[in-house]
Amino acid sequence: MPSSTAVALADYQTGKSTLVLAVAGDVLLSPNCAWRSTEEVQADYCDYSALMRPARRYLKEADFAFCNLETPLSLRGRSAGRQWNFRSAPWTVEALVETGFTVVSLANNHVLDYGDEALADTLYHLEKTGILHSGISSDGEHQEAVLMEAKGGRLALLSYCNVYPADYYRAPLRPVRATCERLQRDISRAREEADHVVISIHWGEEYNTCVTSDQRWLGRFMIEAGATAVLGHHPHILQEVEFYEEGIIFYSLGNFLFQQGCLRTRDTRVYTLFLNKEGIERVSYMPFEFEVNPWRMNSKPFSRSEWPLPRKEDSPAGYIMKE
Repeated sequence: MPSSTAVALADYQTGKSTLVLAVAGDVLLSPNCAWRSTEEVQADYCDYSALMRPARRYLKEADFAFCNLETPLSLRGRSAGRQWNFRSAPWTVEALVETGFTVVSLANNHVLDYGDEALADTLYHLEKTGILHSGISSDGEHQEAVLMEAKGGRLALLSYCNVYPADYYRAPLRPVRATCERLQRDISRAREEADHVVISIHWGEEYNTCVTSDQRWLGRFMIEAGATAVLGHHPHILQEVEFYEEGIIFYSLGNFLFQQGCLRTRDTRVYTLFLNKEGIERVSYMPFEFEVNPWRMNSKPFSRSEWPLPRKEDSPAGYIMKE
């Protein structure tokens, strides 16, 4: 019997004619500390690329690979003084490149933990290494979709943050909030430029295994407005996946690289979407698990799982994916 790795990589080969998007959850390229001094950040030479190595092949084989970058990359700035203040050394951006990530969302509640200077550094380091970023706006309202093209297909990515610290409103550059009017406008514009619109959104309740009614309503609203996929994050644990109408909603992608050992935060997945011009052809995933002491990622001992898209006549709406 072929190994889970062989099965998963063979799955990519069958997707040569389809656009392949791999998605992962929250990434924090530092220890999970409430606060770290500049000296501690500067002295951090942890090999984060090695930590993510077990998942690297599944990300690099995709046409595009996404995660939520839950940290600024900077040695500058002053702590916002919140309960948890994250930042990572600038050189850790290379771990994202080496792992295969090509696009990240910055629309989250930690990107401004060290203010404007740290955010400016983050944008610089991502752009210098060629990683696309999404979700930051000069007014918290308008954003241009990130456009990605491969195999004759085009994806547009829009990112939003609905977990919004009060000090964000004072920042000249800040994440975009998702309102119904804004979503309809942005999705409509993006659909004019791309075959598929993918929405990244920071929402929900931390450590809650259940999807909130607000998530459910807004997730379905985005699909109805024309999105093909919704990529949710913030709860730090995996939540259910729902096929709705002709789209898919990942209510929470969970952690991907995040030094948390509590509850179910150690379980993670790389989900892969195979997209043709008409829509989603199928979805598969590879499961992983983190151990915190010592910190490492393990592949789970079973092969990848695959979900074909349900036929609309069989499940017109609200089809929750079963394990």
